[in-house]
Amino acid sequence: MNDGQIKEMLRDRNPWWRSPERWASDDPVLREAAEAPFDYDPRVLDGITAPNLYVVVGPRRVGKSVSMRRKISELIDSGSAGPRSVIYCSCDGFRHQDLRRLFKAGRPLTQGTDAQPRWWFIDEITAVGDDWSTIIKDLRDNSALRGDCVVLAGSSARGFRESVDTLAGRRGPDSANSDRLLLPMGFRRFCALTGVEGPSGVAPLGLGDVFTRRAREAFEELSFWIEPLVDAWENYLRIGGYPRAVSDFVRTADVSPGFARDLWDVVRGDAIRGAALPDATILALLERLGNGLASPRERQQHRPRRWPHRQSCGERPHRRPRHQLSRVAVPAR
Repeated sequence: MNDGQIKEMLRDRNPWWRSPERWASDDPVLREAAEAPFDYDPRVLDGITAPNLYVVVGPRRVGKSVSMRRKISELIDSGSAGPRSVIYCSCDGFRHQDLRRLFKAGRPLTQGTDAQPRWWFIDEITAVGDDWSTIIKDLRDNSALRGDCVVLAGSSARGFRESVDTLAGRRGPDSANSDRLLLPMGFRRFCALTGVEGPSGVAPLGLGDVFTRRAREAFEELSFWIEPLVDAWENYLRIGGYPRAVSDFVRTADVSPGFARDLWDVVRGDAIRGAALPDATILALLERLGNGLASPRERQQHRPRRWPHRQSCGERPHRRPRHQLSRVAVPAR
């Protein structure tokens, strides 16, 4: 793409430049999120400020684009950023030179000063290729981008950690909070959004807490909700934690075929890219992996060799509960 094509694309993808008051109500991404049967906002971009660089990592369809648009709306509505100082662009289909041209062509289109820096929201940065971080590093070192707030979102985990490490020293004063992770919702949030009744006073447990006294107290408290929690756990294993999948489940008790196909395209296109395997072979591989991880032999190999809780004063280790509660008593975040 040349500079003129990139400028035209930016004018089209940043509707708040034309209509800062009405764009959010007309935006299809925000409208779909607003029409969901529940309000789900992981707030992954809370606290972002200039002149910092942030990296948001998460699988496709988990809600990164929604989070970006919500943050853009919040910045404009609160007056923290002028409508024409906020730039959004997705890098799907971009080449390396397109990424560099994006920042070169986008700056003259926007309004920013030292007192009001620009806010760049760059989606699917990993689609550019492995050298995207080298371009960002050079721009942070040698251009006005060093004074802006930059949010980079990526989906592909292949080589991502190494690319992000290239940006060391270019993240700004808030570097300790620059890495943001967005994953599908955990079991606890799934229960809350699907109306599953449960206790409110049981705090999340880590894997290292499973065989402790704290876990035993949690098991005992959760035992009063064993039936709805076991049913919810089975649904969670079947539906997963993608917001769109959970929304479909609340509406229809199942995931829509269209979204299931979208997830399959993600697995085939991102997770197994370059394998050159037919769909049937990939499905057989995934099925074998799933069955293997859930087999009794696999569970036997990974069970603890000894009780980690220290015995003292003649105390005997507490036996694991024998009912199904042990399957659901470790809620995800």
